[in-house]
Amino acid sequence: MTLLNSYLFEQFSFKYPTSEFLFEDFCLPIPKNRWLGILGPSGVGKSTLLHAIAKQIQLKSPELRVALLPQASTLLPWLNISDNVLIGDLLRGEVTSSSRIKARNLLQEMGLASQGIKYPRQLSGGQCQRAIIARTIYEESDIVLMDEPFGSLDAITKQEIQDCAQKYFTEKTVVLVTHDPLEALRLCHQIIVLKGKPVHYDDVLQLYSAMPRKLDDHEVAQNYEVLMEKLLLAKHHAREEA
Repeated sequence: MTLLNSYLFEQFSFKYPTSEFLFEDFCLPIPKNRWLGILGPSGVGKSTLLHAIAKQIQLKSPELRVALLPQASTLLPWLNISDNVLIGDLLRGEVTSSSRIKARNLLQEMGLASQGIKYPRQLSGGQCQRAIIARTIYEESDIVLMDEPFGSLDAITKQEIQDCAQKYFTEKTVVLVTHDPLEALRLCHQIIVLKGKPVHYDDVLQLYSAMPRKLDDHEVAQNYEVLMEKLLLAKHHAREEA
């Protein structure tokens, strides 16, 4: 499962009933302690791939703690926001005064200082997403898999929460699925663009400057057109195969 500096996700095949393979013997080295961005046209299989990565890592390397943030909310509606952040400790019977302080501090960083006693139904979609990110940070997992985690946030809040996630996940292995090329360029060390059926990617875009990058960072500006060209080609392939 592991290479020297990466986890090897390998030999993944998937098809829907009565259809051709969406993925066939797909392999992907996931760099350790770095951010990998996955982009591609809608419907190409990004979310399917992210869930498959989580399953394979948990099967082959059960000693690793894996956090998966799907697009749908995973907050428990019968718990308040503070207890949702603490859900791991609640299930383990490990809640302490210090853990509650840690959860409260994280909610404050997420701009939710006054929301801890409220329930998910009382919060906006963007606020719920920030609570989910706070819970993920709280758990300190080895590998973090995120599917459009910042998509429901306004532009200013998005950048603030991206920067916060980058701070806490600096030494983590992160796979970020996103539709936003600038988000990937700001946050990721490596970026791939999925395309075709069966799904594949041609090469890996490498970035080296410190993160989170500013939008006027030279690597962001230098690689934006390159990444957009890859996405346009992937979209063109998807239309031809539809």
